[in-house]
Amino acid sequence: VALDFVEAEPALKIAREAYLGGVDFIEAGTPLIKALGMSVVIEAKRNNPGRLIALDMKPMDTGKLEMEIAIKAGADIVIVPGIAPLSTLKECVEAAQTAKVKVAIDPIGMEQILGKYIATQRLADIKSRWQGVVIDLPEDAVKINGYEFKAKGCEIVKTLKELYPDRVIVADLKSISNADKEFESAYQ
Repeated sequence: VALDFVEAEPALKIAREAYLGGVDFIEAGTPLIKALGMSVVIEAKRNNPGRLIALDMKPMDTGKLEMEIAIKAGADIVIVPGIAPLSTLKECVEAAQTAKVKVAIDPIGMEQILGKYIATQRLADIKSRWQGVVIDLPEDAVKINGYEFKAKGCEIVKTLKELYPDRVIVADLKSISNADKEFESAYQ
């Protein structure tokens, strides 16, 4: 579940409900991190011990620093843009190795900037170069779109967990145009 909020209360509420509903991990989205900093991530981790939290930090030039901030907040996975310079990626991976966390590469914009062939080659190179640290978010994840989540909330997550116990369940709530109102509706 992507927590793309700018207020702590709805983000923490959705995180808790999503975990209770069976979601495998939440993502502290860039808007949440920019609006509230790491305090809400720390609180989400404290309120949900043992649960995975991915942070979408988008470091482009200060890889080590941003990784250290994410790690200190409790990140299990840090999402880094694939279009970042290799020096930034290297800093991110080295910090992740030291802290025993994982890095996921976000391919957003890569095809548009590099073209499909070069983007594919770059992703393959990154994964090969840093095996064991750079991970793919599961390809077989069952994706829940925002409009479905609005109508049924965590009931869908629970049902999908029963139907697909070996799959990661990801609720993509970014597609909702008016997220705060939609999330409130989902949990009323």
